[in-house]
Amino acid sequence: MSKHLITADWHIRSTVPSCIEATQEEWMKFQKKSVARVGEIAKEYKVDEINIGGDLFHSEQTASN
Repeated sequence: MSKHLITADWHIRSTVPSCIEATQEEWMKFQKKSVARVGEIAKEYKVDEINIGGDLFHSEQTASN
């Protein structure tokens, strides 16, 4: 039986969200650390696959007329 780590909606982005008080450099470092943590958890639990549901990257949506 294989082990799966399931996550969703990472919304990785280059811009700092308006609800976060951080510099661009701090934001990028935070995201990198978060992704690395998922890898650490996968190793710790000897996961065979990491499944990401939903949005991996964030993109702005605009209404079309």
